Amino acid sequence: MVKNKFEERLNACKVDFHAVVPVQKTDKLLRLDFTANNTELTPEILSNTILFSEYVDKQLKQAGATYGIGGYNEHRTIYSRSEVFDGAAPSVAPPCLPEGDDLNAQGQLEEDDEEDLDSLLGEREGSYGCQWADPFYYKQLKEYALSHRKQPTHAEAVLWYALKGRQLGGYRFRQQHIIDKYIADFVCLGKRLIIEVDGLIHQLPDNKESGQARSEALIQKGFTVIRFTNDQVLHQKDQVLQTILLRLSQLPSIKEQSDLSSPFGGKGAEPRRLHLGTDIWGPVDTPIYAPLAGTVHSVGFNDAYGDYGATLILQHEINGLIFHTLYGHLSLNSIQDKQQGQEIEKGAWIASFGDIAENGNWPPHLHFQLILDMQGYNGDYPGVCRFSERESYLYNCPNPELILGMEQFVL
Repeated sequence: MVKNKFEERLNACKVDFHAVVPVQKTDKLLRLDFTANNTELTPEILSNTILFSEYVDKQLKQAGATYGIGGYNEHRTIYSRSEVFDGAAPSVAPPCLPEGDDLNAQGQLEEDDEEDLDSLLGEREGSYGCQWADPFYYKQLKEYALSHRKQPTHAEAVLWYALKGRQLGGYRFRQQHIIDKYIADFVCLGKRLIIEVDGLIHQLPDNKESGQARSEALIQKGFTVIRFTNDQVLHQKDQVLQTILLRLSQLPSIKEQSDLSSPFGGKGAEPRRLHLGTDIWGPVDTPIYAPLAGTVHSVGFNDAYGDYGATLILQHEINGLIFHTLYGHLSLNSIQDKQQGQEIEKGAWIASFGDIAENGNWPPHLHFQLILDMQGYNGDYPGVCRFSERESYLYNCPNPELILGMEQFVL
């Protein structure tokens, strides 16, 4: 899993967070399992919210627990109960991982960093293409890619200097990017365009055949491949750049290219099952408090069956570190008096657990999630993603336990 610096930055601020829900030292929390391992959760229970609520209540009572808790980075089968999580395309593409491994001074994800030699590789990528990095070859490919990135050919260095930093038409390129068992010289993932730079050695018959097989394999993955010789890059650079720019303008974006069988949406698409927040299960009207000061980013009533229901999102800033906290499955009263930009004090009572009619038709609970980049969302943000999008979403949504601090109470 990608390791980012959010936790390090947060810990450096030495913030004492207020409890999000009231927890005493004597309270006990039960970790609830909603994965395929839980065979007690039959389709009959999941399809009936009353039965599902009774199941949760029974588990808590038998364990003598105040709350049920869990869910972060869990692949949960319970989302099969709602069409919200099956096949619907997201309103924006999955968040891309940054070029570097840190946040900038404003707490946003960093842009291109030419010195970060460990970036642009399959293990760091949550964007399209990385899910096909062959695990058998990956370690060897990574070592080769890092080495080659330090010592590119003269032609590759010249072309990268012209492509990096979104210089060409505002398009973002990645250098030495692992796809399947290959390393693409340059790739624009947003358009699935791969650019290969061939030296004299590639003109040999055996290498030509190998290069063609490589291109065909990448094309089968959904990419377009264009090739240039070293001489073209070094002596006809402007024409090369114009050719690349023209090809980019002709290609549809990832969202436009996605077909019915893709993981990005449409009938038959990969369902969303990977949970991005922490759920705290308990009685209706359980109070929810702001863990630290902030402002209201947005509110929403996502009332589809299985969705968040009443939703509140706060924005926080600590020493230039900007991030957001999302509270889902609330009571409608929780959001009626909230306005964008409204200041919220640390420890303020901001919301309450909603009932079935207003929380998206779930047993009463709070979905609590950390989000770095809201990606333009308002009153909503995916709380469950597709497994193929796991790395990028987990990077953008760090573990809520960093703020909750509730693991110490788990039975």
